[in-house]
Amino acid sequence: MASVSDKPMLLIVDDEQNFTESLQLAIEDEFTVFIAGSLEGARVALERIAPAAVLLDLRLPDGDGLELFNDLNKLAKLPVIVVMTAYASMESIVKALSKGAVDYYTKPLNIGKLKLELKRNIESKAEQKKIAQ
Repeated sequence: MASVSDKPMLLIVDDEQNFTESLQLAIEDEFTVFIAGSLEGARVALERIAPAAVLLDLRLPDGDGLELFNDLNKLAKLPVIVVMTAYASMESIVKALSKGAVDYYTKPLNIGKLKLELKRNIESKAEQKKIAQ
């Protein structure tokens, strides 16, 4: 079993507490999970942690999740960003992917697929960084 320090940090930004708690339980074997229930909470978290990945809901109590891309793009190391929503639309898919999301999921999530995709994208990003150096 990996120690906490060996696991990539993952920030879940979603205001549905039951959903985030369930998701955390399902993926904490592979990730160190932090949860923010709003854009403001996510901004505070990003001042304290440098997540390898962010799971970002679109509908948050204080705005559109896509607004967080402005903050994420200011980070020294851009995390892997996956958008998730129960209210998918072609417009939001296009916006999310054009802003830099690597994937877009509709709720309910396929946890197995999500974990594999997160790990693959985090590892790919690490490899790209090694090649660039």
